[in-house]
Amino acid sequence: MPRKTEINKGKIKDNALKALVKSNLFQPKIHKPKKGKGSYSRKGNKQSGFLISKKPDFLCLSEKSFIRHTVPSGYFHLK
Repeated sequence: MPRKTEINKGKIKDNALKALVKSNLFQPKIHKPKKGKGSYSRKGNKQSGFLISKKPDFLCLSEKSFIRHTVPSGYFHLK
């Protein structure tokens, strides 16, 4: 029982075999080698959002907690 394949060529006018060979069915698959010849990549592996995800501590503190943690106790005498 023959299977129906998608040719993605629209309506075939002249040669059905030519349309089949030029279809997505016969596209060559390109494999990038992971090791050996041709495996070098100029673009390094990026860690996505590495610098953005780390927030400095001083941006996370509010003014009150910043003063409370930086000023030693007994420094100010509020009356």
